[in-house]
Amino acid sequence: MMARLEQNLQAQQRFIADAAHQMRTPLTGLKMQTELALSESDPLLVRKSLHQIAESSERAIHLINQLLLLARTEAGHEKLFAFETVDLEALARSVTQEAVPRALSKEIDLGFEDSGWPLLIDGSPALLRELMSNLIDNAIKYTPPGGRVTVRACAESFAVFEVEDNGCGISEADRELVFERFLPRARQRSGWLAALV
Repeated sequence: MMARLEQNLQAQQRFIADAAHQMRTPLTGLKMQTELALSESDPLLVRKSLHQIAESSERAIHLINQLLLLARTEAGHEKLFAFETVDLEALARSVTQEAVPRALSKEIDLGFEDSGWPLLIDGSPALLRELMSNLIDNAIKYTPPGGRVTVRACAESFAVFEVEDNGCGISEADRELVFERFLPRARQRSGWLAALV
């Protein structure tokens, strides 16, 4: 019992350190953008600053949601890790549909290619949804307006989930770091990445 308590305390300490590290940058950016908007008298520049504040707020909310998921994961909630039968294709289609408004707002052609039949796997629906959402969000974020993002669910000798885009991609030097927990913002780009399940 003491060992388990120690593990939980260590997980909480890691989470607090991660949360502080990750929230400092977006909050500092929001503060600077707000101060800039307050100092402007030109309505067009104020509107531009407000648009940047809205985008930064959305990124901060997304980050907070990820940190909350991380907290639940590290605390060892059995429910989060409970495996169940998941239709990978149906889940991928659902997450892709949720991303359509973001893609449309950037004039990105978001497509979904399926295998035509259920792809049943054992996994955690919550963690798989988060993985898919992160990959699709990053593809949309780093693909230029007018670009293309394709999400695929297919079966070979195992089920495969892929996100492909025509954005900037990941530099050769950074590819081995793509699964690191926290990297500087410039290195967080996850371009073409397949999650094998």
